[in-house]
Parts: sequence; structure tokens; C-alpha cells
Amino acid sequence: MVKSSRGASLLELLVALSLFGAFLVVIMVLQREIFRFDRELQFQWRDHVHPAAVASRLQRDVRESSSYPGDFLYFTQSSSTLLLRRSGNGPPHTIVYEFEQGLARRREYKNDTPENYWEARGVPQFVVSAITSESGNVGVGLIGVDARSRIIIENAFFPRAR
Repeated sequence: MVKSSRGASLLELLVALSLFGAFLVVIMVLQREIFRFDRELQFQWRDHVHPAAVASRLQRDVRESSSYPGDFLYFTQSSSTLLLRRSGNGPPHTIVYEFEQGLARRREYKNDTPENYWEARGVPQFVVSAITSESGNVGVGLIGVDARSRIIIENAFFPRAR
């Protein structure tokens, strides 16, 4: 009887299926680890839009700013209070950001008169700091930390070159 070489033997099929099964097990273990890691660092930007809104408003204001005054009215520059001066056409505007746990406020003053007020609730604790670039530009660093001391957002903003 002549043996034909068409097809695969049962042993070859078992080896191929076991290799494929091992590959699937590795993929499933990696996927489970990725999901576990994602749950640990999870912050739903679509569910919590306020931190992104604070960062985008701050970025716009810093880019348009011309200086950082040390104090204005009863506000003083600190790690929880940011003062920006914007001067352009017309009278100067002073923008004040106040950050507390769960609350961010933005106040805009024209001369010494309040002109605009905005606040965001349910935000992480924001901390602002001065950052100097290699070229000597002074910008603003923004770090948002949640209740478990994990960094949620960390950005650096610099004014436009004039």
C-alpha cells in the first residue's frame, strides 16, 4: 500500500491547534492586564469634561496674556491662585483663577470692575506654578491631582511671542 502525502496527520493537527491555543491564551492574559491597568488609571474625559474645560480656558488666557501681576485687588499670586494681565485694544483686563478642591473659578476684571465669572465643579485639586523655558519665556504649569494623589492632568502653557 502506497501512502499519499495529501493532508495532515492527526499529530500535526494537534501541534498546530496547541500552538494556536497558546497564542490565544497569551493574547487573553495581555488583554486582561491592559483592562486592569486601564481601570486603575481611569479618568473618563467624556464623563468629566470640567478638567479639560479648565485647561483649555487657562491655555487660551495664558496665550493672550501680557504679564503676571503679583497681586490684584484682594488676590495674591500663589499655587492656588493665578493672576494674568491681558492688554490689547482698550482697557487692560485682569483674569483671576482660583483653585480649591473640587472647584475652579475664573474671574475677569476690566480695570477694577468685574466683567465675567465662570466656575467648574467636580474638578481635581489644581496647582499652578511658574515655568521658564530654555529661551527664557515664563509660562504657567498646571497639575491636577485627584483624591488618591494621582496626577490627572499636567500641562505647561506659554504666552504667544509678541
